[in-house]
Amino acid sequence: MVVQRTIGGATVKYIERMPREGETVEAPSFSMGFGGKGANQAVAAARLGASVMMVTKVGDDLFGPNTRDNLKSHGIDTRFVWTEPGTEAATGDSPASAPTCPLATSWMLI
Repeated sequence: MVVQRTIGGATVKYIERMPREGETVEAPSFSMGFGGKGANQAVAAARLGASVMMVTKVGDDLFGPNTRDNLKSHGIDTRFVWTEPGTEAATGDSPASAPTCPLATSWMLI
């Protein structure tokens, strides 16, 4: 199976409560991970036993080599995951309210 989609990094800030409109709250905890629709699909298929190859580009920032290594750790063929010099990874930024939501969620205040 060949997956040609976006991959990137994810940042999660753990907060005690959602801020009120215009308020800034401290995030006492922070974590980084991996994601993107393509990466998630590739890892899911590999975990189900498929032979998976990823075709995409990564940035030459912190997330690029780490993302490639993460895919490899799941048995995904990364020979066509190229590094694009001078670029940064796409990252998702999600708040997670502790302790009821310890994982990243995809919502934001508007």
